Amino acid sequence: MFPVAPVEPSRPIKTRILPRFSITRRQSHGQEIIPLLKPPVEFIFNHMVDYNQIRQECSNDDLDRTFGALSDPSRRQIIELLRESGDLKVTDVAEVFSMSLNGVSKHIKVLERAGLVVRRIDGREHWLGINWSGLQPAYEWLHFYRHFWNARLDALVDYVQLNNEKKGKTNE
Repeated sequence: MFPVAPVEPSRPIKTRILPRFSITRRQSHGQEIIPLLKPPVEFIFNHMVDYNQIRQECSNDDLDRTFGALSDPSRRQIIELLRESGDLKVTDVAEVFSMSLNGVSKHIKVLERAGLVVRRIDGREHWLGINWSGLQPAYEWLHFYRHFWNARLDALVDYVQLNNEKKGKTNE
């Protein structure tokens, strides 16, 4: 242990966990006290999800990117606009929105990274179109769970009807 002068109770300003030591700075009456080094009592683990580790283990990166891209209403509106109008120039897409061309361009880049939009460059014009095959994994995922939950809900309806019939017979 390091010698430390007695100090009145104070609030910690910053704590940093290092592999072998924790460093705590304390402030008392406006004066900074020398950092104290002490071995930690136990290791502190972050119980939040380590996103990078999960991304390496998960095989659904495309699905995550697709749903992440579709989570924003502006990007869904871009997809809807392209679906209704076919291929459009980036400037034509930007005219629909009350945001800057730069803001719309960033939304389009998110859609491109997710594989939902394809850009074709013709001279100085950038044309956008929907990549329908990029939506296929999301469609298959939703289709599977739609059938799964429909079967479960149908079974629930049958169960409730059967119980109602049994209750009706016992009341008679």
